[in-house]
Amino acid sequence: MKVGIIGLGLIGGSLGRAIVSKTQDRVYAFDIDSHALLGGRLLSAFHEELTEDKIGELDVIFFTLYPNALENALN
Repeated sequence: MKVGIIGLGLIGGSLGRAIVSKTQDRVYAFDIDSHALLGGRLLSAFHEELTEDKIGELDVIFFTLYPNALENALN
């Protein structure tokens, strides 16, 4: 399965690390903060960065954002 995570804070990073370490699923991640992406990469929270062209290939997407940020992201 291909899993997307948008937001690599405490919850998104933890979710990514669990999926990567406990399953055979492929994890793609996105965060507007380049430091969060770097941290996620160093902690093995995802396999590849999520880009616009890969979104259509995903089986599930987790939005792990603050409610206000989620509202803005979906608009």
